[in-house]
Amino acid sequence: MAANRLSLLIERITGHPDPNTRVANLLALVLAWNTPFYPLYVVMTVGNGVSGWMPLHLVVLPAFAAVPFVSRVNSLAGRALLVLAGTLNTVVCGWLYGAAAGAQLFLLPCISLAVLLFRARERAVMVPVLACPVAGYFLSGYLGESPLGLAPLQSSHLLGINAVSVGILTGFIAWAFADRVPAAGAL
Repeated sequence: MAANRLSLLIERITGHPDPNTRVANLLALVLAWNTPFYPLYVVMTVGNGVSGWMPLHLVVLPAFAAVPFVSRVNSLAGRALLVLAGTLNTVVCGWLYGAAAGAQLFLLPCISLAVLLFRARERAVMVPVLACPVAGYFLSGYLGESPLGLAPLQSSHLLGINAVSVGILTGFIAWAFADRVPAAGAL
């Protein structure tokens, strides 16, 4: 019964007549749910010395949570907000942990979403949205040293967590779009 209620609540939050917007809303809900947990993984991995910086992770939480509500008013804006919030979060984390920790890997799902969430007729919005995570990748090389000064072993552990997380997120994105791709032989 509780699972049924939860399922109905998720459908109420993520539901939208446009299938791409439905996917964006679902992904935003998943990211909003996971955002508070990432700092806990970081502290468990590299130690309590970084805990003072962990509130920076929560800055993007309201943007992820707002995507379904923005989408109700403007579907295109909601989809763009998801990509832009993800990009901002990734650039901040990339600066915070340094390049060796691999947070910039999260720009790959942002780039994928910037293409998959928009249709050909929406390219006027898609291109600048896509430019943001691409620019974020190039910008990440100029952000300077991490304020945390992580040891190489700490960065290596974070790289492992980030790589697995990006893999899981990419798989979830593929799963969310799976019903949008024609089956083999259906072309």
